[in-house]
Amino acid sequence: MPQVIALADSRERLAFFRRMRTGLAELGASLHVVTPYPSLVRAGRRAGLTVTRIPAGSPDVACEGTDTSADRRTQRLRTGTQRVLERLTNNAPLNLLLIWDGSQPAGSAAGEVATRDNVPVLYLQPPQLPGHLMVDPEGTDTTSSVARNPDLLDRFPVAERDFLRWHGLYRTRRRESASVPASVVEPTRTPGAWLDRLMSLTGQAPIARPPTVRGQRRRHKAIQAVLAQLHDPLPGDYALYVMQPDDDPALRNGQTPGPTQGLDRALRIAREQGLPLVVRFDHRQRDPRRLAGLVARLRSSRDVYLTSQQCYPLVEYARLVITVNDAEAVLDARVLERPLIALGPSLIAELPERRLAQLILGYSVPVDYYSHQSIASEAIVSMLRRLPPAQFARFAEATTTPADVALTSSTANA
Repeated sequence: MPQVIALADSRERLAFFRRMRTGLAELGASLHVVTPYPSLVRAGRRAGLTVTRIPAGSPDVACEGTDTSADRRTQRLRTGTQRVLERLTNNAPLNLLLIWDGSQPAGSAAGEVATRDNVPVLYLQPPQLPGHLMVDPEGTDTTSSVARNPDLLDRFPVAERDFLRWHGLYRTRRRESASVPASVVEPTRTPGAWLDRLMSLTGQAPIARPPTVRGQRRRHKAIQAVLAQLHDPLPGDYALYVMQPDDDPALRNGQTPGPTQGLDRALRIAREQGLPLVVRFDHRQRDPRRLAGLVARLRSSRDVYLTSQQCYPLVEYARLVITVNDAEAVLDARVLERPLIALGPSLIAELPERRLAQLILGYSVPVDYYSHQSIASEAIVSMLRRLPPAQFARFAEATTTPADVALTSSTANA
């Protein structure tokens, strides 16, 4: 029986994998979740999932070449992840790894195990579009197989009429969502956070200590107080810089400039073109002191305007859109045909329009990430089809249920 090993780093990811359990069973595959978070182990087992906790790696390996507690914790997590996956993959003749994003320490360690031991792997990317999920065997965004070889997208042709229809729907939905004030959810108590905090403090779990709810709420209110003051009247013509938070996963590439570096470059570009710069902050900011200091610094520039309103209308009327690689801003600019400068790597910014249509409507998998319903076996087959043909064929051969008809058909079309 094929074994699907899913790496979960949040309750949201755990819920997604739980939705796959029935569909995988119909395909004759088992699901095994691994996570470094004790609270997720408890929640997963209560939901009937098979869950293994990633322990901290051995101290001697963890401390080698590291200076800070965060460095040591990261190395412990990487070592523990590799050991757990080595043990699990040796217990089954056929395995598949499911990894979200892949830039986190556990995800990158799992990817190294997959490469070294020739274990099939699929990287999942948080959706940029409702009802669609990006799935790739090599990575996400600019590390994906389609970024390395865009010709792969030719296997997923999209009619121009369908792309134009999607264009219209996208504009309508984004305009409607922008007309409603953004809802800001105050942090709430996370079930099991006390367990994660305890295991982190005692060194039994290689995770950062979760903040208390009181601390989260205090920081949240401080950030909202700063953002509430950002409602400058906008100039008629302007360049727009969409500011990303420091912990945005899209910024984890070592060659990607940070948000503040990007801001300095955006200011130079706007001044070279004789345009005032509108800087857009969103509610994902994490550090209220840093945010307040940055706002105070920008207030001294007469050609800089600050706002926290929603992104789409700002992009719609901008003369130029600048961002490091914010997916929302990039896609808005592409759809609205606004001049765009992406200061960091971004697949959707680099693809020509035909390839972009193929990526969005052809290559993406029709799986609704935000739904609560079980993911059907047919949708899981669509995810598996992103594997290289030889690896996909192995799963088709290992399937012993009636669903192998779908697998075999998909293999023939791959």
